[in-house]
Amino acid sequence: MNQQNSINTVEQLSQALGNTNAQMYLRMLQQAEGTYRGADSTPYSTAFGGGQLPDLRQHPRTLHSFTQTDGKPNKTSAAGAYQFLGSTWDDVAGKLGLQDFGPRSQDLAALELMRRNGSLPDVLAGNFGAAVKKDGRTWASLPSSPYAQPKRSQGFVERALDTIIPSAGAAELPQQSGPDARRAFEQAMQQYRTQYGGQGRNVSAAAATPAQQQPPTHAQPGQQSNPSGADPRAAFEAAMRDYKAKTPVPAAPQERSAMDAIGRQVGLAGRYALEGTGQLADIFTTPVRDFITDPLVRLVSGPEKTSMGDLVKGARPAPRHSKSTSQIASSVADWMGLPKPEGELENVVGTATRAVAGAGGAAGAAGALATKAANATTQAVLNWMGSRPLAQLASAATGGASSEIARQNGAGIGGQMVAGVLGAMAPGAVSATRQAVQQATRGPVMPEMHRQAVKDAIEAGYKLPPSQAKPSTVNRVLDGALDRAKLNAELTLSNQQASNNLARRAVGLPEGAELSRQSLANLRQQAGQSYETLRNLGPITPDKAFRTELRDIGKQYANTKNSFPGLVPDNGVAKIVKGANVKTMDSSSAVDAIRTLRERAGDLFAAGNQTAGRAARKTATAIENQLERHLQGTGNEAAVQAFRDARQQIARVHELERVLTPSGNIDAKALGAALKRGKPLTGDMLSIAQAGRTFPTVMRTPEVVGSVPSLGFFDAVVPATLGATTGNVGAMGLILARPAMRGLLSSNRMQQSLLSPVTLVAPSTGFQPGLLSAPISAAGAR
Repeated sequence: MNQQNSINTVEQLSQALGNTNAQMYLRMLQQAEGTYRGADSTPYSTAFGGGQLPDLRQHPRTLHSFTQTDGKPNKTSAAGAYQFLGSTWDDVAGKLGLQDFGPRSQDLAALELMRRNGSLPDVLAGNFGAAVKKDGRTWASLPSSPYAQPKRSQGFVERALDTIIPSAGAAELPQQSGPDARRAFEQAMQQYRTQYGGQGRNVSAAAATPAQQQPPTHAQPGQQSNPSGADPRAAFEAAMRDYKAKTPVPAAPQERSAMDAIGRQVGLAGRYALEGTGQLADIFTTPVRDFITDPLVRLVSGPEKTSMGDLVKGARPAPRHSKSTSQIASSVADWMGLPKPEGELENVVGTATRAVAGAGGAAGAAGALATKAANATTQAVLNWMGSRPLAQLASAATGGASSEIARQNGAGIGGQMVAGVLGAMAPGAVSATRQAVQQATRGPVMPEMHRQAVKDAIEAGYKLPPSQAKPSTVNRVLDGALDRAKLNAELTLSNQQASNNLARRAVGLPEGAELSRQSLANLRQQAGQSYETLRNLGPITPDKAFRTELRDIGKQYANTKNSFPGLVPDNGVAKIVKGANVKTMDSSSAVDAIRTLRERAGDLFAAGNQTAGRAARKTATAIENQLERHLQGTGNEAAVQAFRDARQQIARVHELERVLTPSGNIDAKALGAALKRGKPLTGDMLSIAQAGRTFPTVMRTPEVVGSVPSLGFFDAVVPATLGATTGNVGAMGLILARPAMRGLLSSNRMQQSLLSPVTLVAPSTGFQPGLLSAPISAAGAR
């Protein structure tokens, strides 16, 4: 930059330095950087970290260490009101010809950085939001900064700009904010311009005397420059002091009464309803404005022209577009005298309420229009928009509130949109989370047969692991945490007692009685006494049903042998069937034949001839059926019932003998296998078989499981290690934790809880913001 250009640039920056908006923006930067903290602070002589510079003759260029917000160490040479880096100051000061590090030089350098960023026109025009976005890469404290350093929120920036701050004595001035503060500021600026620069003119370096142009090179911290000099900040501070002396301090606002507070909230609700309806209408009116109304306005008004000089003087560009529906609604609320939200909380609530008002109106309108839509696609879209109104309202509220919070923390339009969309998804996410938790605790929906088997097993006295009763994620994790193998082994031993008790009850043995082959043989012998009453029935002629049963017994073997005579050896089936197929039988001999055939069946099974063993057993059953039918013909119902009971008892005893282990336990799994093969079982025998077939992992016999110590290796080692490493003796008490939990799972109360029904959460359609939410905070509506 040549000397003439440098002079021109300094003149322009000096003129801009007197602009109201520039003064406000510069003080906001000081507050954001932490160098201005009130009337007693000395921002221009502030070093990084809060220390003070000995003088302002030059930039100190001293490095200070600090840690970034991402944890990385760093160093900086930042100093002064705007925390200039040494390299940045050398560049700007050299090109502007600044001879010191005084207040005026720092202000001009800050404006030069804004000019380079393209933000200076925005600052002069009062477009502070646009300026902040452009200056984020220069000042790390701004909310738009990309650096890993502490940032101020958007709300902080707005509060700083809404307060009377461009004066070193600002903390002593009336505590005002908002429009009143802006008017006070404008009045002080006007007084400053009138006194030091003529009507409407700003003092410039070119217009000042040579003495006035000399910067305060030896200014001490907190020392003010001569108000009549070329430093506009010092002159402005004097104007502010004059304004304070001539302006009475307003009374502090009185606390609102309860009725006033209620009235205010009602008024706010009315404003939110109007503005929310206006935002909804924007969806339909914005295209009309963008493509029809605004082009016509620009055609009639001509092109918009605003010079740099106009911007410096504080002029605002004339609008060349019509108002939006939401802006009109806000104006109507102002005309009605409805209160405006104050503070961050009311702004968040307001944005959320506006979104709810818009969503409610859209949902209602969509539901009404859906019935009148002629096009099927349009009708489907309107039905979707009007469905689940409560979910739509919740989505709109969380979306609007999230967008407003993001705006207050410095997020741009894109960030507000992302926050709004994520917030709108929150209600659906909550519902989805509830469903996921329910799925984890409830598990997959099991077939009714499985649920009934669980119910029957628990009611029969069996203990089941939670994951087998309800195979949910939580229950599977619980089983694993408590040592699944040990848990299953402990439950198996408990279930063995249940099986033995059910077996005793099935055959009429007293509780706790020994289960052995001898005890079962005694029961069979007792039941056989009923057969002795059949010996006096005399001769019996076999009926057609008897012969059909015999034919069916030998049919499979006979068909195979006739087709493949050399393939099937004679295993005795034909001989058994042929021996029983007589024309007449004596009842006494029939009783002996039944006993003989059952004994022979046992021998054949023991010898491995399963086919012949089954044939002998079925033949004995066929003779029993013939005796029962003959007995029924005598009309002696008591004898018939006694014979049936004896038959069933003998069948149960035979089945228990088959599944009895050498140590006197009933093998439930073996009985379950017989049920699977089609063995007709009833009552307690059926309960044992069903449990053994459905839950085999906890229905093993003690001979298979072996001994189960109550304390496992990890049960003792983990707590002992924890106690030794932490020095906490109480940790040793955890040795009993897992055994105690396993015992709790096997308790009757816990087992009964596995039968409790699960209350299902109604499925959610998820988040449906669509047109019904406001994902971007409508800050302009305020």
